Amino acid sequence: MADGVFNPGDVFIYALNIIKDNKIFELDDFLVELNIYESIDNNFLKGTILLSDSLNIVENIPIEGNEYLSITFTTPSFSQSIKKVFRITTISNRKIVRDNNTQMLMLDFISPEFLQDSLTNIYRSFKDDFEILFKEIFGKLYSNEILQIGTEVQGKIKFICPGWSPFKCINWMASKCTSANDILFFQSNQNFYIKSISKLLEENKNIGEYNLSIVNVENKNKTSARFNTTEYVDMISVIDYAKNYTSGYMANKVYIANVYNKKFDEAVFINPKAKIEPPGNPDVIRNFYPNNGQIDWNPNSIGNRKLGLFGLNNLKLNINVPGRTDVEIGQTINFKHPKLGPRDETDKDFTDKLYSGNYLITAINHKITKSTIIEHRMIMEITKDF
Repeated sequence: MADGVFNPGDVFIYALNIIKDNKIFELDDFLVELNIYESIDNNFLKGTILLSDSLNIVENIPIEGNEYLSITFTTPSFSQSIKKVFRITTISNRKIVRDNNTQMLMLDFISPEFLQDSLTNIYRSFKDDFEILFKEIFGKLYSNEILQIGTEVQGKIKFICPGWSPFKCINWMASKCTSANDILFFQSNQNFYIKSISKLLEENKNIGEYNLSIVNVENKNKTSARFNTTEYVDMISVIDYAKNYTSGYMANKVYIANVYNKKFDEAVFINPKAKIEPPGNPDVIRNFYPNNGQIDWNPNSIGNRKLGLFGLNNLKLNINVPGRTDVEIGQTINFKHPKLGPRDETDKDFTDKLYSGNYLITAINHKITKSTIIEHRMIMEITKDF
């Protein structure tokens, strides 16, 4: 990226097409707004596209709600594109405007794997390494070339799948892997991932520094400065000690009962990151889990998983920044929030200590709007590592 080549938010749309009966129908001239949502809490991508239709394409194509939608767009001077194919699921918010000659309509879409997953059931037993089984089960729906499994995913498991869908089976297995206690299965705009939250933070695939401020006069002509500036931030969630005490994040107790040998293990988990008094009462949250003896785990693995997942909600922000097609969930940013209050010549650090720091990108809304110009923005949900 070089200063002066383009403006932050610029985007090239190479494909925006409906595919039906092996025919391609271009939607570029009808586009008003496109949203693609990705989140580490979701196994699939989803989105909406708002169209302004004065040619009655709904009947002429026709659009019935089960077509394919092909989307490809790129940030200028970036080599990485977002290139996906979705399935349209419904037509919503259809209304007539402009003297009854034009209609506005919203198309909802989702990754095609969602429909494949919902139509597939697994009735069989499994016994092998986690990584091998993840690839085998995922391969029932899609090519393993787009499944990225972290090196932290290790160990073996034996279980019988009682008719679950492939992705439900993968989610269940992810929650039982003890080599890393905060493993999630999610889809980004590039790949499917099976990764742990702690590993994502450790790898620290940082896309840069973002500042909450208006671009100053000195940097107004620097694309890099404008690219990494957000003019507002929304606080989604902040540290709530009442919630942390009652959710199991501060402390919890776990019982694992082996139904075969009639033995059980017990563990008290006190969050080592919570350096406050009182530390928490583990008897507030008591969890009971049956075990068939085939999973090599201990009670602390469940307590640690609560830490990793509940901790994601301790400090969560939304920031609105210029769009980039090389950004996906699971990456990190260095976010700087300005320190408020009076300053003098002795102040050397102008950042707020609580809200500034390293954040994990947990969700992105890629929003492309078309009016006089086409603009790509990202509303990023970011979570601080505590």
